[in-house]
Amino acid sequence: MDAAWMQMVYRQSFTVMQYAAWLARMHATFDGLEKAVQREYPERRELLEPLLDAKLLRTAALEGDLKQLVGSSWRDFLAEAVCTSPATELYLKHLQEDSSDVRLLIAHHFLQYNAVLSGGAYLGKMLCEKLCLPHGAPGALFYAFEDILPGKEPARVQKYLSTFDRIDMSDGDRERMLLAMRRVYEDTEAMMTECYKLNPGETSTYAAALQGGATEPPEECEVQVELTLAELHRHDGADGVGRILISINRELLDVSAGRDIYGPGCGYSILAARDVTRCLATMSLDLELLDDLTWKPIEDSDQDTMTQWREKLGARYPLAGYLKPTDEEISSGSTMFSEGLRKRGASAPIAPAKTNTSEATPSAGSTAADQVCPMTGKVGVPCPMAMFGINVKRPEGASAPTAAAATAPQTAVEKKFMSGKSLTGIVSKQGEPTVRYEDTWFYILCPLHWDWRTTKLVAVVAALAWLHGAFMGWLLRRQLVA
Repeated sequence: MDAAWMQMVYRQSFTVMQYAAWLARMHATFDGLEKAVQREYPERRELLEPLLDAKLLRTAALEGDLKQLVGSSWRDFLAEAVCTSPATELYLKHLQEDSSDVRLLIAHHFLQYNAVLSGGAYLGKMLCEKLCLPHGAPGALFYAFEDILPGKEPARVQKYLSTFDRIDMSDGDRERMLLAMRRVYEDTEAMMTECYKLNPGETSTYAAALQGGATEPPEECEVQVELTLAELHRHDGADGVGRILISINRELLDVSAGRDIYGPGCGYSILAARDVTRCLATMSLDLELLDDLTWKPIEDSDQDTMTQWREKLGARYPLAGYLKPTDEEISSGSTMFSEGLRKRGASAPIAPAKTNTSEATPSAGSTAADQVCPMTGKVGVPCPMAMFGINVKRPEGASAPTAAAATAPQTAVEKKFMSGKSLTGIVSKQGEPTVRYEDTWFYILCPLHWDWRTTKLVAVVAALAWLHGAFMGWLLRRQLVA
């Protein structure tokens, strides 16, 4: 665990291609092992069958990771990495020699799969943090096992050990297996040394990495930008030095620090300069799912996956700004319900509650399309809660709910119940309302702004309250009757 290459993984100082070289060596290891077991299975079924589990097989997962990290040329990369690795060739030679003795083959099986199950759990965590991937995403499949939840790997190791202990073996068998295992360790350490020498970097011991603690989330970029989708497409880092931005849930993240992941020709370059919400939530890299601004999670799993992605990416990359709504979204009001209580970004600001504009009644030609919702600042979106605040007519010439439009002199203001009160804005010490309307109580309490989780929570609380009231009423009636 404290080999130099493992230390680089703990410190997350490895490069993506360096890690891909490690995956290539692991692919040769597991591909050779799984083929050897398959060859010996018909004759040694009684010994091998208790240990075999199709969900442990790693070759397909390794191929998926290599394809994602290296690209379409991953097969050529794999062949070259193995051919230029004397340590890998030596391991495969030893594996071929040992496969003639089924118990020595079991020794290889025992070490390789349990290494990925046990130590691999922590390595997978470091990898996912380095690449900003959720558990089991393409690029981190090697350490993700079907039907084994993160943190439950030790239980699967114990199950393997219990089965292993029931294998009949003599003292001589154990001695031979021990020698084979030591040789497996030596060959594996030699492969680790090769990977380390590809790009020697900073290291950290396993114990130090465990005590390192969580890193502080990145600070938001000083200059927050608001881009249209077309403008976002220009921030792909194609020139080698420009910013690389991605959009998730309309938040723009500056992923320039991950240029070896999102840069041109890299594993996740197709996500650069695009809105990736649907791709990440559905764990699909289908190009047709990019830039789908109308998509919303339907399944719980999609919502959870999207949240996991947002947390991981947000913990590594700084917030750079927000994606502007399209003209169609503004006119239809479809962005009004996009985030509910979850949205972190700012809505378009509205005019201060107290204004120097003289009070007047809107003209007869004024319509809902000209009004600004006092809850959200959206233009042209009717809101039933508007009767409790003020309706502000859109400034002449303004076509979108921008900050300039919202703070410009108003052509008409209609006084209503509680007009002039600070209901929809958070007022600073200087008396200037901020733009975070989603943080106000009126926004939170308005049912039109709830997401499905909030609606479910309210329904559950209401049901429990009704049951509690019914039960207390029954008890009271019982006491009165008695």
